[in-house]
Amino acid sequence: MPPPKNPNKILIKNNFYPDLSEIDVWNYYQEEKEKILNEINKLKVAFYIFIDINRYIIKRGKSGGFSLTNKNYNNILTGRTVSILPIVDLIMDKAIIDIDCKDFVKAKEITKEIYNISNSYPYYKDCEIRYTGKDSFHIIINLKRKLNVNAIRITLYSFLNEKLKGSKLNYTISPKRKDDNTPNIDLFRNAKSALYICKYSLSSIGLRCIPVNINSLDNFKKEMAKI
Repeated sequence: MPPPKNPNKILIKNNFYPDLSEIDVWNYYQEEKEKILNEINKLKVAFYIFIDINRYIIKRGKSGGFSLTNKNYNNILTGRTVSILPIVDLIMDKAIIDIDCKDFVKAKEITKEIYNISNSYPYYKDCEIRYTGKDSFHIIINLKRKLNVNAIRITLYSFLNEKLKGSKLNYTISPKRKDDNTPNIDLFRNAKSALYICKYSLSSIGLRCIPVNINSLDNFKKEMAKI
């Protein structure tokens, strides 16, 4: 991607960034190119393209997503391409557990509880906690073998309901949150054509999606994900 024509154009203003600009985004994705491509690993992707300050559109392309490669990376991404979102395929080698919670402290508690039982999931190989760059976390379970995403979602639902039925934390496991005050575990990232934030991508508020070690989770702060 050539340097932006309007490098000082402001894309994001919030409590973390007084003025995140096109050149900031461009420089970041130049530095993280190898990590991004390794994470995508041949999945097609969609993008959040910013059209004004704190305003974006979702761009999927005409053929169900963009194929982002080492050869076309610099041509496809621009200074306005803030977020990169892999598109879930029918067959996947990872399961995605989306902790949907507005209370950041409680989100950490729920994440820890699920992380600590995840190694009992029948297809578990290893797993990783990721801060999503916004309010909460994803737990990514890498699988022993590739599975149909519907099978992943169904087996995860049964597994979590069984393992967490004695939990003292108040949350649901559902496609949608019951209300704004009740945290929810959303498993519908495990569905064909669903989107999820790519590791090392910037979120729609400009913070990075980054791995968080379980031992560092209690002390993790959103500010740590600034570029």
